[in-house]
Amino acid sequence: MNDYRPIKKIASLGPARDSTMHPLKKLTATNSNCIVQLLTRVREIEKLTREITIILPNYLMSHCQVANIRGNILILQTESSAWVLRLRYEGPRILEYLKQHGWPELNEVRIRVGSPRLPPPPVKRAVMSAKTIELLHSVAQDCSDPEFRAAWERLANRRS
Repeated sequence: MNDYRPIKKIASLGPARDSTMHPLKKLTATNSNCIVQLLTRVREIEKLTREITIILPNYLMSHCQVANIRGNILILQTESSAWVLRLRYEGPRILEYLKQHGWPELNEVRIRVGSPRLPPPPVKRAVMSAKTIELLHSVAQDCSDPEFRAAWERLANRRS
């Protein structure tokens, strides 16, 4: 006797439909508290990353990002041990700045080596309008101090 059973014919080769699959809206409604907590945490880390890029020197900005916050410890991540010493040097300044700008509970910075998960946020430079440049030239002309006049002119001539 042969126990051969024929294979059922597959109707389509598209993705299988699972009757237990829930729409995204239903998932977010049932787990909304977890999602809200996760989004809050992500926004907090993004805000900290932006704050740190403000205070760090330009040469360090692209080599550092916030990895985590654990209690009162800020954990920074850099891609190689070559940057660790430079970041440690900036640690007290980072803490002082962050304490003054909304994170008074932080009292330690730890630095770990690992590949950055996300590219660093782009550095945004202000672009002056023609009206602003004209105003700066006008202020420079009205300034009686030659050093201040030269400073206003330099500022007006920066168009990047």
